[in-house]
Amino acid sequence: MYRGNNTQQAASHIETALQYLNEAKSLLLRAKNDQRINLCLNVGALEEIHNTLMDPECTPEIAEGHGELEYVPMFDDCIWDGERIEETKTLLFHEFIENGG
Repeated sequence: MYRGNNTQQAASHIETALQYLNEAKSLLLRAKNDQRINLCLNVGALEEIHNTLMDPECTPEIAEGHGELEYVPMFDDCIWDGERIEETKTLLFHEFIENGG
């Protein structure tokens, strides 16, 4: 399966959501609804997350090309993977022994 940079996709989705949320915030402010304060705080937090994601210094992968595609193998964390579980248990056991457990 091929897909673009996940960080770029997430930032794009957040940007779209912010457009809708800012419209809702304006409507609630005009209506003087009590929920306007909660929405304002949450929109502000989401804007801060978006700004961090879009800052190349904080998130270097955002500076990568938008047109690039990377191969990502299909993987489902919910599928039972006995071999992977056994490897993890073995690794944890060895770490326990090495740390004098």
